[in-house]
Amino acid sequence: ASFQTQAVYDPSSFEKFMNSAAKLNVPVPAVLQVLTSANLPRRRNANLPGVFVPQIIIDQIDGAKNRSEASIQISASIIREVRGICSGVHIMAIGWESTVPKILEAAGVADGS
Repeated sequence: ASFQTQAVYDPSSFEKFMNSAAKLNVPVPAVLQVLTSANLPRRRNANLPGVFVPQIIIDQIDGAKNRSEASIQISASIIREVRGICSGVHIMAIGWESTVPKILEAAGVADGS
């Protein structure tokens, strides 16, 4: 058995969750939805219980000259922070599937490690 999380954007809160979930002794992959705009995290924060996108991430997307590059870097950063504390990452790049190889490369996992 295994289960996956809601979308993860706050690695420190996710780590606290994983510390609690460790007693279940099941694999837990994190879910990461690539943020295509600052409106998406605002909607998530307002309407989706269990998902919280920190304001600093919203500000990064709002202030970005290149929204795609900002989303890639944000996603890669989250993957780097959570990959050692979960069983993997499920990337949801709805409509932005072409960014996944770039995210994996920026996260340092493009070689499959």
